[in-house]
Amino acid sequence: MCRAFVWDQDLDERLLHFREQGYTFPRIAQILEWEVGINIIPSEQSRDLVLVSSFADRAALAAYQQHAEHQRVVGFLRKVHCGRVVVDYERP
Repeated sequence: MCRAFVWDQDLDERLLHFREQGYTFPRIAQILEWEVGINIIPSEQSRDLVLVSSFADRAALAAYQQHAEHQRVVGFLRKVHCGRVVVDYERP
């Protein structure tokens, strides 16, 4: 799964708040891998931030999407981003 966001406020300030609030997904058992990337070359086509996570299967992804901690983060992200792109895919 890959999610890319465009932030509606200063990225550094939002990321600091994101980290200070303890928004960490490793508490969710279904997540096998987790990575956050910050864009280093801003452009009209780019996004500010990407979240990439891996799951064993679609059932694990579905369980993660309903998890209370994930929903807490979703609530925060909805307040601070002005756009997002989501790609859910299966590895061959």
